[in-house]
Amino acid sequence: MILGKCFFTGHRIMSNDEKGRVFDVMKDLIRTLEMHGIYEFYTGGAIGFDYMAALAVIAVREELPHLCLELCLPCYGSEKKWTDMEKFKFQLLKVQCDRYTYISKEPYFEGCMQKRN
Repeated sequence: MILGKCFFTGHRIMSNDEKGRVFDVMKDLIRTLEMHGIYEFYTGGAIGFDYMAALAVIAVREELPHLCLELCLPCYGSEKKWTDMEKFKFQLLKVQCDRYTYISKEPYFEGCMQKRN
């Protein structure tokens, strides 16, 4: 069995319907990847697809507790332009993941998202 890793990243702007569909599809995909030896999952932590993928890993981890979720965050303060609710959800996500890493130790700067990617 191969121990592998998977990184999820995608669009930020999604309708609520799209978020629900993505969440369901991602849970099935994560289970399938786990059957093929993928246990470590990474996401960029941004609102939209990244967030939904992270939530799906957390949900599947309830039945497969050996799964690991790491947020790969672009820089300190990357969420500074988000709404208060988005910031709150982001803080909850940071608590629920196994670990998070800031790619840049600098505060937010133009291009930090592309550097992370």
